[in-house]
Amino acid sequence: MRSFMTPQELQGRLHADTTLVADCRGDLADLTFGLTQYLANHIPGAVFIDGEEVLSGPKERHGGRHPLPDLAQFAQVMGTNGLTADTTVIAYGMYAARLVLLLNLIGHRDACVLDGHIEGWLTAGFPVTRTLPNRKPTRYQPREDNALILDVVAVRKHRAAQDAVLIDVRSPERFRGAVEPIDKVAGHIPGAVNVPWEQNFDDSKRLRSAADISLLYAPYTTEKKELIVYCGSGVTSCNTLLALREVGVSARLYAGSWSDWISYPDNPVATGAI
Repeated sequence: MRSFMTPQELQGRLHADTTLVADCRGDLADLTFGLTQYLANHIPGAVFIDGEEVLSGPKERHGGRHPLPDLAQFAQVMGTNGLTADTTVIAYGMYAARLVLLLNLIGHRDACVLDGHIEGWLTAGFPVTRTLPNRKPTRYQPREDNALILDVVAVRKHRAAQDAVLIDVRSPERFRGAVEPIDKVAGHIPGAVNVPWEQNFDDSKRLRSAADISLLYAPYTTEKKELIVYCGSGVTSCNTLLALREVGVSARLYAGSWSDWISYPDNPVATGAI
């Protein structure tokens, strides 16, 4: 199943009953940003899926800044937005890849990110609207599958066994520990490598070619070790997960990511370049 869809492909199926467009815009510094943008304009028929309220669970001592939500509750919310087993979900915005991951976790594989997001849609000359959709609610039955995610215990085991490559997708400055604008501790998980998630995309937020992505990760795929991706809280790293999937490379997500790792005082922390 593809993880990205072009604006032209979406336009061709926009009004199909089996299409569900999800506006997942957001901003960590302004929790009202996503809904404000959605109400101002969105792709016709799109529903708004809140990254904090729907795609994240309650914050606790551990689990990171964006814990995974209760999957049964998440499935219920998606059902109120018309999700069925036959629905193709196309998401755009900051939390789009996170939505795709969560849909995979409840057994729904037919989900992808709009390549270029709403900016690409507008550049292609397609319309936006303020009209709110009226979708028929459903009762979606989840088939939970957590194979794509790892917790801190599993990450510790992989580090000890040295049988996996940890890919930190944050900026080089945050990876090195030179700056840390969000979390209480700066640095990275010892042994991790740094491949910022933005490198999967060009300046217009479109996915780079398969050849470019394969070359980007070639240093970490030759040893046939498992790939584990993480970021600050398990949101932006989903973009890397999907980009790797597009070139046939399997990876898993450390769901709690850096903000979960540092919530355990005994976990080691590294700074500087590798």
